[in-house]
Amino acid sequence: QTAAALVDSASSPFRAAGPGPQTPFLQCVTATVCYVWDGGPRGDKVTRTSDGGATWRPVATLPDGLSLVEDDYLSCPTAEICIVPGGGLRLVATLDGGARWNIRRVPAPRGTSGAAVDAVSCPTAENCVVHVSAHGPGTFLSTINGGQTWTAATAIPPGAPKYVGLLRCDVLGHCIGLEPTGTNANNGVTAMRSADGGRTWAATSAHLPPTAIYHWSCADGLHCMLLTTSRRIAITTTSDGGVSWRTTVSPPSWPNTAIDVSCATGLDCFISASDWVSTVRSATGNGAYLHPVIEATYDGGSTWTSLSLPRVGRLPLALVFPLSCPSPAGCIGAAATTDEQEGVSSRREIISALLRPAL
Repeated sequence: QTAAALVDSASSPFRAAGPGPQTPFLQCVTATVCYVWDGGPRGDKVTRTSDGGATWRPVATLPDGLSLVEDDYLSCPTAEICIVPGGGLRLVATLDGGARWNIRRVPAPRGTSGAAVDAVSCPTAENCVVHVSAHGPGTFLSTINGGQTWTAATAIPPGAPKYVGLLRCDVLGHCIGLEPTGTNANNGVTAMRSADGGRTWAATSAHLPPTAIYHWSCADGLHCMLLTTSRRIAITTTSDGGVSWRTTVSPPSWPNTAIDVSCATGLDCFISASDWVSTVRSATGNGAYLHPVIEATYDGGSTWTSLSLPRVGRLPLALVFPLSCPSPAGCIGAAATTDEQEGVSSRREIISALLRPAL
């Protein structure tokens, strides 16, 4: 049974930080430093904030004409060091918050052809694990010296997925890689797990509630939360690297649609949710999102606290997406007003629960 406690809007910890880019990807490394992928009208670029979202500045252009796409997730072990897949067997890395980038090569796994890195996770600047897709099942490589040498995994189970949609490794050597399986009506996920920094792997498959859209977040190599929506929001969690999964259903007081999830630790997760109202007339004629809220858990999903959101300008907010929570203290999100969600404006409102109150 999932419990929920409501918090009055006057006590909401979220405050408006300022306007920001419309983006499908937001990653906050600290309470003040975040990166976004901005595929707006000025082209494909990465922008960075160092003041909690009040101002945003483009990072340096990537070398060799490389560009990021929205599913190229940055792995940032520190606020200044980030690594991202660069196409083929390449990684692109920065050591200075995006002022300069360099290309790092990953060796082709033996016996593969057409190999390419599709996911990377670096719990430290020296320790990284990559998943490599090829013609056939995918595999993993790891480094403990910042990419000077790479070691191929020695044990990949039969039936391992070709791609990995999410890869997360931690400083204790635990790694988890997730890939969706099945169909909307018969939804599932394959979890690849390692307890030795990516050298050996095991796999587990799990069924998920039927859904057309899902969201996921892994705080470390053992703890993950997946959201699916079918009338109500289903919350599926693992605390053992995907060996076992537990699904609960959101309380009736929650909005009806999951928008995003971000887990700061194995116990501290935050869900963005809104009501999808198909009967509301909007500029697109397809309904609208209304009544957004952030649901917070500090005990791994056993109980939840509902955090209301601020009004920004003259219009109420419609949704918060993406949401990034670098610490149990709270999150930074890109929120859209009712006008902005319909494409009237490409701007988003950056809201934060991590800003210091004005003196």
